Amino acid sequence: MIKNQIICQKCSELSERKEPFMDLNLPIVKRSEEDKVPRKTGQQSILECLGEHVDTDVQFLFDLYCRDEMLEGDNQYFCDGCGCKQDACRRVRFEKVPPILNVQL
Repeated sequence: MIKNQIICQKCSELSERKEPFMDLNLPIVKRSEEDKVPRKTGQQSILECLGEHVDTDVQFLFDLYCRDEMLEGDNQYFCDGCGCKQDACRRVRFEKVPPILNVQL
């Protein structure tokens, strides 16, 4: 079970949604490029896109997936508590994980 949370930065109201999951799409990024979002590149293979060696690991990719994200500017969150758009923090947490993790590249 994945828990998606959004916390208003003004009033601290918490919006929470829980979802069961069977798979996750983790971006494969180099540690030095963690702020970049990989994009589809047509027919290129994964090695052509990333080079022959990727300095990363599965734990790092899970940490990146769960990293807090600020919703601000044009991407502000409509807070029910405030009744208007506010800066907010979005986070993903694993509440219950499946007994088997299947990794596919």
